[in-house]
Amino acid sequence: LAASGIRKKFRSLSTQGDLSRFGRNYKETGQYLEQIFPFLDVRFVAVNDGFDTLTAERSQDGYIVPLKNIMNEVYSRDISRKVSSALEVKQQRGEFIGSWPPYSYRKSAEDKHRLEPDPETAPVLKDIFKWRISGMGYLPIVRRLNELGIPSPSRLHYLRGELKSERFSDSIWHVPIVKMILRNEVYLGHLIQGRTKNDIASGRKLVPVPREQWVIVRNTHQPLIDENTFWAVQELAQECRAAHEESLGKFDSLGTIPNILKGLVFCADCKVPMSSVKAGGSMISYEPLWNTMKKRGATTYTLQAKGNISSSTIRRLKKGDSVSTNTLDALCKILDCTVNDILIYIPDTNA
Repeated sequence: LAASGIRKKFRSLSTQGDLSRFGRNYKETGQYLEQIFPFLDVRFVAVNDGFDTLTAERSQDGYIVPLKNIMNEVYSRDISRKVSSALEVKQQRGEFIGSWPPYSYRKSAEDKHRLEPDPETAPVLKDIFKWRISGMGYLPIVRRLNELGIPSPSRLHYLRGELKSERFSDSIWHVPIVKMILRNEVYLGHLIQGRTKNDIASGRKLVPVPREQWVIVRNTHQPLIDENTFWAVQELAQECRAAHEESLGKFDSLGTIPNILKGLVFCADCKVPMSSVKAGGSMISYEPLWNTMKKRGATTYTLQAKGNISSSTIRRLKKGDSVSTNTLDALCKILDCTVNDILIYIPDTNA
């Protein structure tokens, strides 16, 4: 809408081919033509419809315009339904209808509705899953990707000329991107579409769709990740969520004890600040464990590789939660130390 004279005290001119190109919501269109434009001294001309706000205000055309606007809205909604139906048919046939393929895939040159692995980024995807399954957290994965200079998905589109905006020229990896990649079942070779929907005619924003209504077609393209690896990663994510939910408000009734080391002690692997957690009024600290590991030159990856210590157990150790005696025994064997080199019990002095 070229109304350059808005809010200026002279008559402006705006032309459109016909009223349907101006708007398809008859209420909003009528409000602009009958109230907003006259108030702003904007003259509107729809050439193909022979409509001019200067001459049609109380003429016969002035009364026909609302009917045309209603017809335009009905037609738009009909087109929206037909387009949506056509897209749903394509989805059910297992055809990809998105604008951008998922990371590490590209549209086939022979059939733009079929996905095929992107040889440039497929190895990166496999590394992301490999790092995660080894126990590496989301933030360390992001740091490694950025340190290696691997372009983020947005920056990759920019470098390939698919995105023109300069704001994508220096886009980097972030945790939400990695999380989204790690939970996407498309890497199993299944096409999952219809996660969101919108109404083209009304212009409503995308809204999420319940999973039971998603359109899932299996084995539509070459998988990049095997089933065991993918679902093991999902299990890790579930453990993280469960541990977080379990810790929420767990010891609020015990009050607070100032932690003089807060913000001073960090994990040697992921650089995340260490924290202590109360255990029933007393506190178990694994500070000796981290000191012992430092002396032995060991990392959390050492614990996983040599002692099969799970990533969930390592998270419990970092949070100060209790672990099984079998875990303590395994740690002692891996680090060749005693239990006193693993933990220290701090009684509740207020009890």
